[in-house]
Amino acid sequence: SVFLFFWAFTAAALASGVVPVAYAVALAPVWALQAYQLWIGVREERWLCARLLGFRVVRLGVAALLMVHLLGLR
Repeated sequence: SVFLFFWAFTAAALASGVVPVAYAVALAPVWALQAYQLWIGVREERWLCARLLGFRVVRLGVAALLMVHLLGLR
């Protein structure tokens, strides 16, 4: 449910124009990896693998958002 809330919140922010499109482009790999994380954890029941992937996804998301911010893409 946390993933769905995050995706819905980001989509609403993009639709309202609060968040620039560059952030959506930067977060696209993060969303794909989160979907894969859900697949591994819920469908395949490999909880530890999904958890470790989650840590990598967070690092990737922070790096992507930081890159967009530092490059000034808006």
